[in-house]
Amino acid sequence: MLTSLIDQACGVAVMSRLGRRLAISTLNLKVDHVRYPEARCSATAWAHCYDATEHRAFVRTEVWDTDPSHLIATAQGVFSINRAVGP
Repeated sequence: MLTSLIDQACGVAVMSRLGRRLAISTLNLKVDHVRYPEARCSATAWAHCYDATEHRAFVRTEVWDTDPSHLIATAQGVFSINRAVGP
């Protein structure tokens, strides 16, 4: 479940940085699980696309439940920018 949340957050970060909807693919996603989440707590993911080229985007993500300074997981990924999606 956390990996799906992270992958989705990364995709939104890429589209946000480039300012348009894109067809992107996950090329590499490394997730480091820091600790177990608190029972019955929502998880929040914050993703930042820190660099992008014509065909690749690079993203870092942090995930927490109750406190942003007490992480559940971190991730780093590389995404392929395939093509723009229609309006």
